[in-house]
Amino acid sequence: MYALIVSKATEYFKMTFFFVWQLMGIEIEPEYGGSGMSFLSSIVAIEEISKVDPAVAVYVDIHNTLVTSLIRKVGNPEQKKKYLPDLAQCKVSTSTILTALKTRSFAANSFFFQGGSIAISEPTSGSDAFSMKTTAKKDGSDYILNGSKMWISNADVADTFLIMANANPSAVSIFNDQ
Repeated sequence: MYALIVSKATEYFKMTFFFVWQLMGIEIEPEYGGSGMSFLSSIVAIEEISKVDPAVAVYVDIHNTLVTSLIRKVGNPEQKKKYLPDLAQCKVSTSTILTALKTRSFAANSFFFQGGSIAISEPTSGSDAFSMKTTAKKDGSDYILNGSKMWISNADVADTFLIMANANPSAVSIFNDQ
């Protein structure tokens, strides 16, 4: 049945089902609406999804292992409270989704989820984070981003974006000849 559902649904519909099945907040703590499971659980879920639809598995992988894990590990309590619940849960009822499945009505505006995206790659450095040119300059309580990103993973289905930028460009790295 799972393979049938995935193969017949639109991309948006597929994403919504993964939220309902709680596969989008696998490692997120239950207090934020997640499953509170391990990294290994994420990998097993991603591997199983990839047997049916590898493209969707990449989305689930980036969402779980990059976006939500970064917020969980380095986000402050306010950021966790603001972003993790929406990244872990679908905002529609299961009955609404089942009705859409029965009637084959998969309009994008029928569902709501908040997908996560990460922007690392740049035109001159690709995905080499140590060569990143995008900067983040502190301006009061905000940061001003300056730079370019490309090949932004999950950008077409995301509402939450993590933009990787260098907040201290003058810092010397052991991986850099400077």
